[in-house]
Amino acid sequence: MKLQSMLFGPGRSAWVVCTCTVLCLPPLMQANDLSAPASGQGLFLPQPGISTIEAQELLEVIATRARAELGYHDAEPQFAALMPSSPDRVRGLRIMARVDAQGTSLLQLGYRAFRSQPVHIWLFGQMVNAKGVVDTNGDLAHLTKMLDEAQVGLDQVHQNLKPTDLAHQRITLSHIDSTRCTQMLRVFGYTIIDPGTPLDLANMLLPVIVDAPPPTEAEVNLVPAPTTDFP
Repeated sequence: MKLQSMLFGPGRSAWVVCTCTVLCLPPLMQANDLSAPASGQGLFLPQPGISTIEAQELLEVIATRARAELGYHDAEPQFAALMPSSPDRVRGLRIMARVDAQGTSLLQLGYRAFRSQPVHIWLFGQMVNAKGVVDTNGDLAHLTKMLDEAQVGLDQVHQNLKPTDLAHQRITLSHIDSTRCTQMLRVFGYTIIDPGTPLDLANMLLPVIVDAPPPTEAEVNLVPAPTTDFP
């Protein structure tokens, strides 16, 4: 490519011709491109009926078993950098690694919550062998089995749930009528029961809300009102 320009100075002019060569090289391609995961290494599994808290605990069970049974540990930064990016808005992301004679095995665990879909569990695995070639991590099958077994345990907890197992919280309303408040909550599908009603966890949708009316003036008086005039 040739570039020509004219230089002007006091009382003189000159032509300057510049010749240069521009080379366009293709991007360097590597056989072990770690930014593009091989197919079949990731699983995005729907979990109908579970909450985000339960999803986190399922992943904690899987991670603990992966440490105890498969020899994984939380990945150091140099190993975590080998993993491709997770899908958008995956939460609770955890990366685990194991180094042995075959190479570096990596696992990625997380979950994603949706508005119109159930919570999904994200499981991803890959193995980088001694030559730097990315391959499928066979331990991914063990993780799916661990997830199935953890789900069975979760279902058993739901079936055997007792009222004493539930967390509870008292909310004090200020300048708000509690009856009107519970009426509005019932419109949005919340379970509202009267004080003293036994909890039927098999047929009640949690959370359960109890309208506890404020105590009367007679109930809060520490000293009862006199029944006769004081002499």
